[in-house]
Amino acid sequence: MLSQTVDDYEVIVLNDCSPEDIKGIADRHACPRLRYYENERNVGAVDVVDNWNRLLELAQGDFVICMGDDDKLAPDCLEQYDRLMQQHPGLDVYHARVLSIDEKSQVCNIQDDRPDWESAYSFMWHSSRISYIGDFCLRASVLRQQGGYVKFPLALSSDHATVELVAKRLGIANMHKPVFLYRSSHYTITSSGDARLEVEASELKKQWDINFLSDEPQDEIDRLYKRLYLESMDARVLRNRTEYMGADMSRHALGGLFYWLKNANRYQIPKMNVAYAFLKSFYYRKQGYYNR
Repeated sequence: MLSQTVDDYEVIVLNDCSPEDIKGIADRHACPRLRYYENERNVGAVDVVDNWNRLLELAQGDFVICMGDDDKLAPDCLEQYDRLMQQHPGLDVYHARVLSIDEKSQVCNIQDDRPDWESAYSFMWHSSRISYIGDFCLRASVLRQQGGYVKFPLALSSDHATVELVAKRLGIANMHKPVFLYRSSHYTITSSGDARLEVEASELKKQWDINFLSDEPQDEIDRLYKRLYLESMDARVLRNRTEYMGADMSRHALGGLFYWLKNANRYQIPKMNVAYAFLKSFYYRKQGYYNR
């Protein structure tokens, strides 16, 4: 992070009561660009968005990138962002393409390429594309005006909701070169979260989407994106909840099956989907998914 090809940036490290010697690492890399802070209490995975918003409070620059401690920026990442901003001046959201890296820092996936520019509605419609909060560079003042990063439990869909909110007025400029390196690991929150919280978060995101889409877009294509998204919303939500149940049952087997059958009506999940998730859990377990 401190080896960027440009000089005008700051690095803020926020230690969430880690048992590791984070301060020692920060001290070894001490320089005017690096500022180190510690939380008085552990925020944890469920409320991790509180950390994001604390970092936003501490940031002094015009734009912010919020990233995990095991993610990386390519040395020319900020230089490429500067070029993108010159090509698309005045926007509030800029996006860098992503390379996924494994625990040995080997590239294991590449994010789909995106158009030079797209609206928030286009981004929303294509929400199945791989995205992380760290591959977005957001105008800090606008993000603060909107109330900061949108908080859902486990940060589930918080990245999408935040980007949609900040990009609603002016859209998103996309970089074609991959310069953000996301660490794909079983330690990430989304691969180790509580399925019940994930289902509850999906309902919060659904209600957030309905509110976000209450305004009618001016552009004809955006109106189409809105209509199609609303028409497919229930199917998307159910598909995601089935994934969460399958992951949960791959870890908890019969106990998970009993819980989801008992609470299917509460979470608005047909029992057929519970049965399908149970069958899928065997595949997950065989492949080693979620079994951490």
